Amino acid sequence: MSFTIFLSLNSSDFANKYFRNIPLDHGFISLGGYMKFSGMLYIVITIYIIFCTKEKPYVEYLPKVEPINTSDGGSKPISIEYDDGDVVSTQNTSSIKYIYRCFIKVLKLKSVRSLAFIHMISKFAFQCNEAATNLKLLEQGFKREDLAVTVLIDLPFEIIFGYYVVKWSSDKDPMIRDNRRLRNSTGTNKVIKFLVGDAGVLTPWLWGFLGRLAAAVLGSYVVKQFPKDGEISTGYFCLVIFQHLLGSFMNTVQFIGISAFHTRVADPVLGGTYMTLLNTLSNFGGTWPRLIIMSMINYFTVYQCTIPGTNKVYVTHGGSMQACTELLNGTVTILRDGYYITNLICIVVGLFLYFGYLKRKILHLQSLPISSWRCT
Repeated sequence: MSFTIFLSLNSSDFANKYFRNIPLDHGFISLGGYMKFSGMLYIVITIYIIFCTKEKPYVEYLPKVEPINTSDGGSKPISIEYDDGDVVSTQNTSSIKYIYRCFIKVLKLKSVRSLAFIHMISKFAFQCNEAATNLKLLEQGFKREDLAVTVLIDLPFEIIFGYYVVKWSSDKDPMIRDNRRLRNSTGTNKVIKFLVGDAGVLTPWLWGFLGRLAAAVLGSYVVKQFPKDGEISTGYFCLVIFQHLLGSFMNTVQFIGISAFHTRVADPVLGGTYMTLLNTLSNFGGTWPRLIIMSMINYFTVYQCTIPGTNKVYVTHGGSMQACTELLNGTVTILRDGYYITNLICIVVGLFLYFGYLKRKILHLQSLPISSWRCT
């Protein structure tokens, strides 16, 4: 919200085009005003949590079980297994050494290593679309204030449908059980089973992956169809909005789906440390490919540098176009845009990864018992 809403409301171009009759040189809110508002809101929410909410002690969640006394008069730790397969132990886990040993054991689990590897490679497929499509639109003349509108439209969709994605990600949700029966009983759903396999906790993540691939394909089409005269028609503007909504919404579907899975498998002994580890790997998986993607776009781009007053014309790929415009005072003509080639490579790699490894491995991970993710 601070990234999207603030940038839109802070933009004078956005405010002047869509809300003002008389143009002004400032947006609706300033950085200082927004920081004050955010600070006050943070304080109010903190006070509310302190005085108006109550966290029950951890022991109150344990069933009322009489301790088992040993022959020497001491008490023996008890482990209670719940219906969902989770196990809570009354053993004292406040020791820092114990927590570190448990954390190291988690890192060695085969299931955790497999999930970590998936996090590191799965986001490569749509990084070109998410990192460069908007930049290409702006480069060709699409206005920033128009691009900001797509972000504002996207926010309520993420809030509303995010709730249903959470229910969708719940293994206890009747919708998942009904989908399992449908896929086994109807021929139509054989296609769905081919795409995402049996319904489970990570089914939203699988659909989100395919949706983001579709958004990447549509991204190349949107950039290719940019009007040559720079005049944005209503139809093209709606196409840009749809492409942005599709990619952003499917990103939210994947994020909520994998977060729900992290919550389900995280060992309560480690608390938030377990989820922080998995979320860090997930975030890093979407960060490290960016440099490679930008380098690929630059490498595959072929441009012609024409120096005025001479007959010299240079055709090259890669490198900086500023060397032509600033050092040689030349003009640049792009002969081949590396964006399309890079995006195509990412999409093809994503399809091979998905049907060759990711779908099979995800279906395996979601079927594992909770004990496969625990250190205790």
